Amino acid sequence: MEKLQLDDGSYQRILTVEEVTDLLHLFDALDAFGDAEPFFEVEAAGTGFVVGPKKYVILDESGTVVTHTEAVLGGFVPPPGFDARGDGGRYVFTADIVRAHAQRGGGLLPELSWEATHPDWPALERHQISGPDASAQMPDALGRRPFSRVVEAISTYGDCHPVALDPGGAITDPQALAFYDARSNSAGKISADPQAPGAFVVDSLRAQAVEWGRRASDQLPEVAVLDDRLARSVGKSGSLFVDGSDQSVYADVDRSGVLVAAARTLGASILAELCAIPERTARALGSGRRPSPETERRAIAALEARLGADPLPVLLDLTEVAGERRCRWPGCEALPTRPGAAWCPRHRRRSGTDRARAIGAGR
Repeated sequence: MEKLQLDDGSYQRILTVEEVTDLLHLFDALDAFGDAEPFFEVEAAGTGFVVGPKKYVILDESGTVVTHTEAVLGGFVPPPGFDARGDGGRYVFTADIVRAHAQRGGGLLPELSWEATHPDWPALERHQISGPDASAQMPDALGRRPFSRVVEAISTYGDCHPVALDPGGAITDPQALAFYDARSNSAGKISADPQAPGAFVVDSLRAQAVEWGRRASDQLPEVAVLDDRLARSVGKSGSLFVDGSDQSVYADVDRSGVLVAAARTLGASILAELCAIPERTARALGSGRRPSPETERRAIAALEARLGADPLPVLLDLTEVAGERRCRWPGCEALPTRPGAAWCPRHRRRSGTDRARAIGAGR
């Protein structure tokens, strides 16, 4: 894999035609259909620009879009006069967006085709209310009718969720739609201008176009540790896809073992605070005693509330770095329990004056 330097000095990873061909030939050995035919068919040839999964564009030598994906973009309502579709059935305005990303290098996204006449066109999505859960998220004023079609204005950073009934046909004037905020049930107009008085502030289509070209973070941890206590052994039965029954689990995560290990490393007082359990129970865990099912349930629930949906790996990470983080109180070897905290539970309850005096005396 090589890197190509762009005009702005930045680099992009590139694959040559030969490298792509060799990669595709690796799949031919599967011969899934027993016909000795190539596993993949070549859809289009040209220069490809890939942003992420299902987000790419292929251009020919003249810069014309040969084919592209409409992931995310295809669901937006096109501005008036820009609802035409190309040979592949994809919107022309989405091809304009992906072409601009492929040609801009590391610079700003240039003006897009519709912005000359509709510079603040909002990002609108049309969809159908699919069931009771989706219906419950709609404003009361819409009536919450199942399978109704609605228009939703995207507000990534605003404190609103504007929704209107879909009138059908082309949408030429979003201000003519009766939008209601699904959170407050209040009515109002929408605007992509943050300074618009009294309006629901929503994303512009350009803002979503810019977001489409933002590459997902591919940062990986320097070290990944596989811990047997977090392993789950499951069966290969297809019953999950046939009759909806649960998948067979032969060995589940050793939650009790993680709690015992954490009690031994972190200490009883810290684990008691993290897991919302009595300190005497935490001391018993530290001695190697396995928790009861009810204690385990309460501890996991408390850890989920504090550390997130999958707390046990985070708890093990805390035990790994426990030896490096100590309370700032001179002579105290206890560990802080809060992210970024400098004091253990005992000395956190002391006044700021006492802590300042202790640090000064310890110097």
